[in-house]
Amino acid sequence: RGPPSPRRPPSRSRRASLQSHLRSLAAGAEAERCRAGTTVQRELHLSGFSSMLGSLLKPWTIAIRLGLALQTPKAPGVLSPDRCRGRSRLDLGCFFRPLGPTCEATAAGAAAPAIGLNLAQLRRESLATHGGDAIPRPWRHLGAFWWASHLLEELTRPAQSLEERVDAAARESGLAAALEAGETVIGLHVRHGDSCASVEAARTCRACEPLSAYLSAILPWAAAVGA
Repeated sequence: RGPPSPRRPPSRSRRASLQSHLRSLAAGAEAERCRAGTTVQRELHLSGFSSMLGSLLKPWTIAIRLGLALQTPKAPGVLSPDRCRGRSRLDLGCFFRPLGPTCEATAAGAAAPAIGLNLAQLRRESLATHGGDAIPRPWRHLGAFWWASHLLEELTRPAQSLEERVDAAARESGLAAALEAGETVIGLHVRHGDSCASVEAARTCRACEPLSAYLSAILPWAAAVGA
Protein backbone atom coordinates (compact mmCIF):
# COMPACT_ATOMS: atom_id res chain seq x y z
CA ARG A 1 0.00 0.00 0.00
CA GLY A 2 1.12 3.52 -0.66
CA PRO A 3 1.46 6.22 1.98
CA PRO A 4 -1.80 7.32 3.61
CA SER A 5 -3.46 10.33 2.00
CA PRO A 6 -2.94 13.53 4.00
CA ARG A 7 -5.78 14.40 6.29
CA ARG A 8 -7.50 17.69 5.68
CA PRO A 9 -7.21 20.12 8.64
CA PRO A 10 -10.45 20.16 10.67
CA SER A 11 -11.13 23.84 9.93
CA ARG A 12 -10.87 23.27 6.18
CA SER A 13 -13.00 20.15 6.39
CA ARG A 14 -15.77 22.01 8.21
CA ARG A 15 -15.58 24.88 5.75
CA ALA A 16 -15.78 22.43 2.86
CA SER A 17 -18.80 20.70 4.42
CA LEU A 18 -20.66 24.03 4.65
CA GLN A 19 -19.76 24.96 1.07
CA SER A 20 -20.88 21.54 -0.15
CA HIS A 21 -24.19 21.88 1.68
CA LEU A 22 -24.85 25.33 0.19
CA ARG A 23 -24.08 24.06 -3.32
CA SER A 24 -26.36 21.10 -2.71
CA LEU A 25 -29.28 23.35 -1.72
CA ALA A 26 -28.83 25.47 -4.85
CA ALA A 27 -28.49 22.38 -7.07
CA GLY A 28 -31.62 20.87 -5.55
CA ALA A 29 -33.61 24.03 -6.25
CA GLU A 30 -32.22 24.11 -9.80
CA ALA A 31 -33.29 20.53 -10.40
CA GLU A 32 -36.80 21.48 -9.27
CA ARG A 33 -36.74 24.66 -11.39
CA CYS A 34 -37.31 26.79 -8.30
CA ARG A 35 -40.71 25.33 -7.62
CA ALA A 36 -42.45 26.43 -4.42
CA GLY A 37 -40.67 25.25 -1.30
CA THR A 38 -37.13 25.22 -2.72
CA THR A 39 -35.94 28.84 -2.48
CA VAL A 40 -36.53 32.01 -0.49
CA GLN A 41 -35.68 35.66 -1.12
CA ARG A 42 -34.22 38.53 0.88
CA GLU A 43 -33.93 42.03 -0.56
CA LEU A 44 -31.18 44.44 0.43
CA HIS A 45 -32.02 48.00 1.46
CA LEU A 46 -29.66 50.96 1.32
CA SER A 47 -27.38 51.15 4.36
CA GLY A 48 -23.68 50.86 5.09
CA PHE A 49 -22.09 48.08 3.04
CA SER A 50 -21.23 45.90 6.03
CA SER A 51 -24.68 46.50 7.52
CA MET A 52 -26.33 45.38 4.30
CA LEU A 53 -24.32 42.19 4.18
CA GLY A 54 -24.84 41.56 7.89
CA SER A 55 -28.60 41.86 7.42
CA LEU A 56 -28.48 38.69 5.31
CA LEU A 57 -26.92 36.41 7.92
CA LYS A 58 -29.98 35.61 10.02
CA PRO A 59 -32.37 35.11 7.07
CA TRP A 60 -29.78 32.96 5.33
CA THR A 61 -29.25 30.92 8.50
CA ILE A 62 -33.00 30.32 8.71
CA ALA A 63 -33.09 29.22 5.07
CA ILE A 64 -30.25 26.76 5.64
CA ARG A 65 -31.99 25.34 8.71
CA LEU A 66 -35.13 24.84 6.66
CA GLY A 67 -33.24 23.22 3.78
CA LEU A 68 -33.95 26.07 1.35
CA ALA A 69 -31.64 27.84 -1.08
CA LEU A 70 -31.32 31.59 -0.61
CA GLN A 71 -31.62 33.41 -3.90
CA THR A 72 -28.95 35.94 -4.76
CA PRO A 73 -30.21 39.00 -2.81
CA LYS A 74 -31.82 41.69 -4.94
CA ALA A 75 -30.75 45.30 -4.38
CA PRO A 76 -32.88 47.47 -6.71
CA GLY A 77 -32.40 50.67 -4.71
CA VAL A 78 -28.69 50.11 -4.26
CA LEU A 79 -27.34 49.01 -7.65
CA SER A 80 -27.37 50.87 -10.94
CA PRO A 81 -28.31 49.02 -14.15
CA ASP A 82 -25.19 50.53 -15.74
CA ARG A 83 -23.08 48.59 -13.24
CA CYS A 84 -25.06 45.40 -13.65
CA ARG A 85 -24.72 44.52 -17.30
CA GLY A 86 -25.15 40.90 -18.16
CA ARG A 87 -27.54 40.25 -15.26
CA SER A 88 -31.31 40.11 -15.73
CA ARG A 89 -31.76 41.15 -12.07
CA LEU A 90 -30.31 43.95 -9.98
CA ASP A 91 -28.74 41.74 -7.34
CA LEU A 92 -25.41 40.98 -5.67
CA GLY A 93 -24.52 38.85 -8.68
CA CYS A 94 -23.55 42.11 -10.36
CA PHE A 95 -20.33 42.02 -8.35
CA PHE A 96 -20.18 38.69 -6.53
CA ARG A 97 -20.77 35.11 -7.52
CA PRO A 98 -24.49 34.27 -7.49
CA LEU A 99 -25.72 32.39 -4.43
CA GLY A 100 -28.86 30.89 -5.84
CA PRO A 101 -29.74 28.67 -8.79
CA THR A 102 -30.10 30.13 -12.29
CA CYS A 103 -33.85 29.55 -12.11
CA GLU A 104 -34.04 32.41 -9.60
CA ALA A 105 -34.38 34.68 -12.64
CA THR A 106 -37.55 32.87 -13.83
CA ALA A 107 -41.16 33.52 -12.90
CA ALA A 108 -41.03 30.62 -10.45
CA GLY A 109 -38.02 32.18 -8.76
CA ALA A 110 -39.71 35.57 -8.56
CA ALA A 111 -42.68 33.94 -6.82
CA ALA A 112 -40.54 32.58 -3.97
CA PRO A 113 -41.46 33.93 -0.52
CA ALA A 114 -39.35 36.57 1.17
CA ILE A 115 -37.92 36.09 4.64
CA GLY A 116 -38.86 39.04 6.82
CA LEU A 117 -38.09 39.26 10.53
CA ASN A 118 -39.63 41.47 13.18
CA LEU A 119 -37.69 42.65 16.22
CA ALA A 120 -38.69 39.70 18.40
CA GLN A 121 -37.71 37.26 15.66
CA LEU A 122 -34.37 39.00 15.17
CA ARG A 123 -33.61 38.57 18.86
CA ARG A 124 -34.70 34.94 18.82
CA GLU A 125 -32.46 34.30 15.81
CA SER A 126 -29.36 35.66 17.55
CA LEU A 127 -26.36 33.60 16.54
CA ALA A 128 -24.53 34.19 19.82
CA THR A 129 -27.24 33.53 22.42
CA HIS A 130 -29.55 30.63 23.37
CA GLY A 131 -26.60 28.27 23.11
CA GLY A 132 -26.23 29.02 19.41
CA ASP A 133 -29.50 27.19 18.67
CA ALA A 134 -30.07 29.35 15.59
CA ILE A 135 -27.00 27.86 13.88
CA PRO A 136 -27.71 24.58 12.04
CA ARG A 137 -26.68 21.62 14.18
CA PRO A 138 -23.74 20.29 12.09
CA TRP A 139 -21.86 23.59 12.62
CA ARG A 140 -23.36 24.79 15.91
CA HIS A 141 -20.39 23.73 18.00
CA LEU A 142 -18.11 25.99 15.94
CA GLY A 143 -19.78 29.11 17.32
CA ALA A 144 -21.27 32.34 16.03
CA PHE A 145 -18.00 33.92 14.85
CA TRP A 146 -17.06 30.91 12.72
CA TRP A 147 -20.55 30.68 11.25
CA ALA A 148 -20.93 34.37 10.43
CA SER A 149 -17.43 34.73 8.97
CA HIS A 150 -17.86 31.73 6.68
CA LEU A 151 -21.25 32.88 5.44
CA LEU A 152 -19.76 36.30 4.69
CA GLU A 153 -16.87 34.67 2.88
CA GLU A 154 -19.33 32.74 0.73
CA LEU A 155 -21.42 35.86 0.16
CA THR A 156 -18.52 38.01 -1.04
CA ARG A 157 -16.77 35.67 -3.49
CA PRO A 158 -15.96 38.13 -6.29
CA ALA A 159 -17.34 37.62 -9.75
CA GLN A 160 -14.70 37.26 -12.45
CA SER A 161 -15.17 40.84 -13.65
CA LEU A 162 -14.73 42.24 -10.13
CA GLU A 163 -11.74 39.99 -9.45
CA GLU A 164 -10.05 41.23 -12.62
CA ARG A 165 -10.65 44.88 -11.67
CA VAL A 166 -9.33 44.34 -8.15
CA ASP A 167 -6.22 42.59 -9.47
CA ALA A 168 -5.62 45.41 -11.95
CA ALA A 169 -6.02 48.06 -9.23
CA ALA A 170 -3.58 46.17 -6.99
CA ARG A 171 -0.98 46.11 -9.75
CA GLU A 172 -1.47 49.74 -10.78
CA SER A 173 -1.33 51.03 -7.20
CA GLY A 174 1.78 49.03 -6.32
CA LEU A 175 -0.05 47.06 -3.65
CA ALA A 176 0.50 43.73 -5.41
CA ALA A 177 4.26 44.35 -5.69
CA ALA A 178 4.49 45.40 -2.04
CA LEU A 179 2.68 42.27 -0.87
CA GLU A 180 4.80 40.02 -3.06
CA ALA A 181 7.95 41.64 -1.66
CA GLY A 182 6.78 41.09 1.91
CA GLU A 183 6.68 44.81 2.70
CA THR A 184 4.66 46.14 5.61
CA VAL A 185 1.28 47.32 4.33
CA ILE A 186 -1.30 49.25 6.35
CA GLY A 187 -4.96 48.65 5.59
CA LEU A 188 -7.08 51.74 6.27
CA HIS A 189 -10.87 51.93 6.29
CA VAL A 190 -11.89 55.45 5.23
CA ARG A 191 -15.58 55.80 5.99
CA HIS A 192 -17.00 58.04 3.30
CA GLY A 193 -20.29 56.26 2.72
CA ASP A 194 -23.24 56.53 5.08
CA SER A 195 -21.26 58.63 7.59
CA CYS A 196 -21.11 61.45 5.02
CA ALA A 197 -24.91 61.58 4.63
CA SER A 198 -26.34 64.50 6.57
CA VAL A 199 -29.12 62.42 8.09
CA GLU A 200 -26.60 59.86 9.38
CA ALA A 201 -24.30 62.57 10.74
CA ALA A 202 -27.18 63.90 12.82
CA ARG A 203 -28.26 60.44 13.95
CA THR A 204 -24.88 58.96 14.83
CA CYS A 205 -22.75 62.08 15.43
CA ARG A 206 -20.11 60.69 13.07
CA ALA A 207 -17.77 63.16 11.40
CA CYS A 208 -17.24 62.96 7.65
CA GLU A 209 -13.53 63.74 7.73
CA PRO A 210 -11.29 64.11 4.66
CA LEU A 211 -8.59 61.60 3.82
CA SER A 212 -5.98 64.09 5.04
CA ALA A 213 -7.32 63.73 8.60
CA TYR A 214 -6.70 59.99 8.47
CA LEU A 215 -3.24 60.39 6.95
CA SER A 216 -2.06 62.97 9.48
CA ALA A 217 -2.84 60.46 12.23
CA ILE A 218 -1.35 57.41 10.55
CA LEU A 219 1.76 58.71 8.75
CA PRO A 220 3.94 59.07 11.90
CA TRP A 221 3.14 55.50 12.89
CA ALA A 222 3.70 54.29 9.31
CA ALA A 223 7.16 55.87 9.33
CA ALA A 224 7.98 54.24 12.65
CA VAL A 225 7.13 50.74 11.42
CA GLY A 226 8.57 51.21 7.94
CA ALA A 227 5.31 50.98 6.05
